[in-house]
Amino acid sequence: MFERHAPAIAAFFLALLTQALTFGAVVLQGGSPVKPEFYGPLVYEIPALVWAGTQVAFAVLAAAGAIWRKPVMGAIGAALMAVLLLFFGTAAIAAGASGTLLVTMALPASAIALVCAWIMWRGRNGDRQ
Repeated sequence: MFERHAPAIAAFFLALLTQALTFGAVVLQGGSPVKPEFYGPLVYEIPALVWAGTQVAFAVLAAAGAIWRKPVMGAIGAALMAVLLLFFGTAAIAAGASGTLLVTMALPASAIALVCAWIMWRGRNGDRQ
């Protein structure tokens, strides 16, 4: 199953990588897309570049695991990304109605990342179903 799904898994995490790099570029240009009313006060307290860098690291780990056919590495990156996205979604719930967009994007993406982690973890022993 891992071999068959690795290209789609890589594409998913490369998309999350692009999102994080775009976010980081905006922050480096002096803007900050992190607003307390959108992301919640907990997320707002941590510098935006920390969030971008964390997402970049997890996305690279997961995508590289899929691309290089290193399922354990990919599963770790995917699981960490799932936790990060789950955190973003739940923190945005605390932000109220203005955090709705983040909630509706982060929570489903966390579920997809978790499924990817499961597929890659199953592939660690050469599961090629």
